[in-house]
Amino acid sequence: EQEQEQEVNPSTSDDVLVASDADDDLAPSESKVVRLPDALPTCPHQKLIELYAGQLPSLPYPRVWDGHRAKALTARWRWVLTEKKPDGGRYATDADSALGFFDRFFRYVAGSDFLTGRDGKWGGCDLGWLVKAENFAKVINGNYENREATS
Repeated sequence: EQEQEQEVNPSTSDDVLVASDADDDLAPSESKVVRLPDALPTCPHQKLIELYAGQLPSLPYPRVWDGHRAKALTARWRWVLTEKKPDGGRYATDADSALGFFDRFFRYVAGSDFLTGRDGKWGGCDLGWLVKAENFAKVINGNYENREATS
C-alpha cells in the first residue's frame, strides 16, 4: 500500500495526525495527516538504547526512559519507517533496516566533535536530546559535522 499525504477524516483508524515534534502541541493547521502503512513494527526502545550506548559510550546512558523522551523516540522510529528520501525510497522498510538506520545515525553522531563534547564547546548531548524532532533533523541535515577552522 502506498503512503500518500492527503486530507483524511481524523476519526478513521488508519490515519494519524503527525506533528513536527512529539513533544509539541501544534494547531491542526501546523500538522499534517498521513496514511500510515498497515503494520509498522513497534519501536524497540531497549534495542535502540543499546545501539546508542554501543556507538556513543562517552555520552550519558539513559537511566530513566519514559514520558516525552520515549514518545519522541517512537516518533523518530515511525518517521524512519514512513518518510521518503529525496530519491523516493524509504529510509527503512522493516524493523531490521530501521535498526540499521539508527546504528548508522548514532555512528554519524559519534563522528561529531561538537555532539560528543570532544571539542570542549558543549556537553549536553544525550539520547533524549538527539531524538527531539528539531535536533534529529539538524543532525541529519549535517549541522554538526566537523568543519575545518577558517582564518
